Amino acid sequence: MTPNADLNESVAACRQGAERLAKTTPGALLPLLSRLRTDTQAAAEAWCATACEAKAIDPTSSRAAEEWLAGPIAVLRHLRSLQKTLAHIESSGSPLLARSELST
Repeated sequence: MTPNADLNESVAACRQGAERLAKTTPGALLPLLSRLRTDTQAAAEAWCATACEAKAIDPTSSRAAEEWLAGPIAVLRHLRSLQKTLAHIESSGSPLLARSELST
């Protein structure tokens, strides 16, 4: 296959996945998010070590904290927030919003 054919195949697979995802109930996504959180936690140390190595940062230095905060910690926080929101949608039928998000 040519690089463009590979790219076109990948884009088509993403579109098919997006269509399936759009038809999935919020509750059905909760196990996937749980698995993503578990896998992210498992990969976090190697993720940060690789980022530090690529940037020539001592992984035991305070500068390494930025790699943790911008990498796995940010991803875990977003996954947890999404999981909480989807669980609320599944149980109540509406997203969990703060009053400040509802005002105009």
